[in-house]
Amino acid sequence: MKPKADVMKDLARVRRRTIIIQKKIDGTTSIGEPVEIWSNWKTLKAEKTNLFGQDYYAAKAVGEEETVIFTVKYVLFIDEINTVEFRLLYDGKVYDIKHIDYLKDDDMWVKIKALERSMDAAGMNLIDHELVQGLKVLVENILGDPDVIMDLEKLEEYEAVLTALLEGW
Repeated sequence: MKPKADVMKDLARVRRRTIIIQKKIDGTTSIGEPVEIWSNWKTLKAEKTNLFGQDYYAAKAVGEEETVIFTVKYVLFIDEINTVEFRLLYDGKVYDIKHIDYLKDDDMWVKIKALERSMDAAGMNLIDHELVQGLKVLVENILGDPDVIMDLEKLEEYEAVLTALLEGW
């Protein structure tokens, strides 16, 4: 059983912000150029705090004054997160993960230090990839056409479109 002081400290943490952890998938465009594709991986509730005082001025000295700290309750999948293949999405902004700090409160809380990424280097979301968009249109056409199962000609037409989409991937 936890002492009353620890229980009160846990209650003081208000996790009312929702963050999305995204995972990077390396992909290529139709002309073979490499592109970063980001897929939503996990969603967490977090407490968001901005840097202040000494931490803020230290970050400003190296151009990282847009750094924020998200405090989340520890869950097993946090051990899988690294700073290269994962990033955060919060309030429509993208954040690069800089550091993950396990707090000494019985390893119940984790602080994720993240730096807001400029919009020109945001990468691509998986849903925006041209292959996914093409597959989405194809599936919508198939589902919108009730005669597709009965009509072999239409079925072959859809198979040809699918083959063309998947060609080169």
